[in-house]
Amino acid sequence: MSFFQIHVFFVVGFCILHKSSIALPKQKPTSPAVQRFLKCMEEEISGLLKRIP
Repeated sequence: MSFFQIHVFFVVGFCILHKSSIALPKQKPTSPAVQRFLKCMEEEISGLLKRIP
């Protein structure tokens, strides 16, 4: 897993987050679904970083 791939992963994740926040303007950015998504992203990234030598 290269840093470029991690960067793409971040961009894709934030695009999804951004689109969902536009699609659901009634929801606050800190809604449980978004918090779950961000927590999942954090765990994925930290897991990937641990695998990088």
